[in-house]
Amino acid sequence: MARTIEQNAVTQNRYREANERVAEVYNKFAASGGFDKATQLFELFCECGQESPCGERVKVSAATYERVRSDPLAFILAPGHGVAAVEQMTERGEGFVIARNFGRAADIARAADPRRVGDLAKGLKPGLIL
Repeated sequence: MARTIEQNAVTQNRYREANERVAEVYNKFAASGGFDKATQLFELFCECGQESPCGERVKVSAATYERVRSDPLAFILAPGHGVAAVEQMTERGEGFVIARNFGRAADIARAADPRRVGDLAKGLKPGLIL
């Protein structure tokens, strides 16, 4: 099971990294007046750790996304995509769930958090992008 837990966590981190890029693009459009950050939902990749690529998408508000990203152990998933061996569902929203990793998966998630990895390398504190 250890390999499965590690692979699940690695896959989640890849989707989280991709969603950070989506959020950067979203920010650029919002800054130019293309989106209303207070009300607009934006579409993200499900951050589950399924072995084969997950094709599900979730829609969340900027505030929800930032709240999840403020916790390096939290991920946004499509309903039913959680794995009890690596994460606990902490919240349900309309069309998404928020899961928080624990154990070895939490260690992997924390070490690979893109907001902290880059900031730590630069000697900066982590910050919000939205």
